[in-house]
Amino acid sequence: EATKFPAQFIAEGLDQTRGWFYSLIVLGTALFGKSPFENVIVTGLALAEDGKKMSKSLRNYPDPMELVDRVGADSIRYYMLTSPIMKAEDLNFSEKEVLELQRKNIGRLHNVLAMYEMFADGTRANHSSQNILDRWILTRLNQLIAEATAGYKSYELDKANRPIADFIDDVSVWYLRRSRERLKSDDLDDKTLVIGTLRYILRELAKVMAPAMPFYAEYLYRAVRDESEALSVHLTAWSIGGEVHTDLIEKMKEVRMFVTAGLEARTKANIKVRQPLSELFIRTTMLPDTELLDLIKDELNVKEVSLDGVGEDNSPRIKLITELTPELIAEGAVREIMRAVQDMRKDAGLQPSDRITLTIDTDEKGKQAVDMHRDILLKTVGATDVIYEVTFGTSVTTTDYNFVCSISQ
Repeated sequence: EATKFPAQFIAEGLDQTRGWFYSLIVLGTALFGKSPFENVIVTGLALAEDGKKMSKSLRNYPDPMELVDRVGADSIRYYMLTSPIMKAEDLNFSEKEVLELQRKNIGRLHNVLAMYEMFADGTRANHSSQNILDRWILTRLNQLIAEATAGYKSYELDKANRPIADFIDDVSVWYLRRSRERLKSDDLDDKTLVIGTLRYILRELAKVMAPAMPFYAEYLYRAVRDESEALSVHLTAWSIGGEVHTDLIEKMKEVRMFVTAGLEARTKANIKVRQPLSELFIRTTMLPDTELLDLIKDELNVKEVSLDGVGEDNSPRIKLITELTPELIAEGAVREIMRAVQDMRKDAGLQPSDRITLTIDTDEKGKQAVDMHRDILLKTVGATDVIYEVTFGTSVTTTDYNFVCSISQ
């Protein structure tokens, strides 16, 4: 039909430049006076990892179907779609890079989904939360949708798909990790906000992923879809997205830079993150609000974050106060107990909702340290009570304290 001419796009390998692209233009122009296609996607050639031509006789490439069985078709598909081959350049196919991509993307995303399913309670997908972390991940989602849409509209498939990896990293490494305590919180209103936000971003991410990773996108979508929504992600409309708040994105980048610098300072001072510190001074040109400062405090385990003017070269500057008071040392010891008990719960196969009784064998100094932080200890490890008596279990030893801990239901 006339309405189907010319084609919106065609796609072929670089080796078809003369045999296919050129022939179409010559015939189309001769017969109809115009090119029979409006856009063309030209792919390069897949070579062996050492840059040589793939050869059946040399077997210098992995068996494609065996690789599919191990890592899934989505991983190989995404690897190709984000590689130089989409720019008509040659690709030295690396099985190792496919495996790494699978681990960093689908593997991480599957862990995020598992965390969501652990706390999912029927809360509907929602994108109206005013929590700073929720607002940030939602504007990052809008940014992802905008970049993917622009990439597809310009027929640049690599540009459409590369941002997916960065978004998955942000969800896993920052958003979910910083929201984990919110999921476990007794604040039901905030818990509802994070569950609704997480469900929303996973559902919309599935739609953005669908062209590149159709199988996992379908699995993800079906895990978070509402019963009133389309049965398949491939039957949904493309996400429209919303406003991208670049100022919030830039502020969160700076927050994470401060956190990275603070963690490096802790490592240099040989102080574990579980050991609370008194204060962190930061220099910044972009004054964060209270919610952002609280993120830095929680992530670096410091009591206060203070602004210390503006850096001369406009780059973030920090000063971490590493002196330890007896009170901070005691709190650090109790946090070591928390870590040990959480490991014990995991080894025992307990669910987050399972309550325990915590038994601690320690001296009077140890009892005083635990009693100072009893409430946060009980809440963190899901215990209803702490009993002091002789017990056999896990030893927790710090420079100043010795504990032996056991749990029971």
